[in-house]
Amino acid sequence: MVKPPQPGEHVSDNETRWEEISTISSGLQANRQPLTDALIGADLLLHRPQEKTLQLSFESDTTLNQNGITHDYDAVEAAPNLFLVGFQHSNEASIATTWILDLDSGQATEVHAAMPTLEEADTSLLTRAHEGRDLSPIRVEFRQWQIGLDGDEKLEHQLTDLLIGKRIRYTYGDGGIYEHIYLNEHVYTWHCLAGPEQGLADTDACNTFAIRSNIYLFCWREKVIPTLGVVLVNAQCEPFQSNGYLMGIDTHTGKVSYFPVGAQGMLVNTTASFS
Repeated sequence: MVKPPQPGEHVSDNETRWEEISTISSGLQANRQPLTDALIGADLLLHRPQEKTLQLSFESDTTLNQNGITHDYDAVEAAPNLFLVGFQHSNEASIATTWILDLDSGQATEVHAAMPTLEEADTSLLTRAHEGRDLSPIRVEFRQWQIGLDGDEKLEHQLTDLLIGKRIRYTYGDGGIYEHIYLNEHVYTWHCLAGPEQGLADTDACNTFAIRSNIYLFCWREKVIPTLGVVLVNAQCEPFQSNGYLMGIDTHTGKVSYFPVGAQGMLVNTTASFS
């Protein structure tokens, strides 16, 4: 039995340790789907209304040319003709791009993310709140594109509320287990049940897009140790399959870490809406 605090006694949790991003990278991709070489040789011309086109040329299973700049990438075919493609920019390590490419529908979503400087990361949460800024210093932009120039306007991937109220447990290959509780369109709670961050939990900003029926793009931005998560969650299968990337900075050195992750998920329960 835990002894309750006595009147006037100072209570603190000296066991809380926020892990740097570089310390949790090992093993997180073991439950990821295998990489695919199905895009080798593909030249995809993407466009947005009233904007210039963008060329994605897959030169090999590891090399991608995006508008004349070469990057090292990897790709997973999360569902037939639905690809998750990610890379850290070769000319700027603090920037990463994730593509969701649906070759059946001709839809594409780009997640363009930039890590903060160490000085930006060190700005207090209270200061950020007073200034009306996002509590996480990570900058993320979502861009919708169409694949090809066939003249037919295609529907964009839309923000969705279909995960709200769900509690999903994700198991990683290193034995790490996290649960996600999707609270509303803007925030979710994560809780580490096992692994390097066991016992840690927080509520952070997030965005969820519907990609296909029961397939979701989920992106979150942590505020204590600035960390970006971008995952494609396929809830069509059992267990659920999650593939994606984590990116963050070391809050002592400012060094950027970027690595793939994968997990298998199961629905624990759903909380009904009270509205």
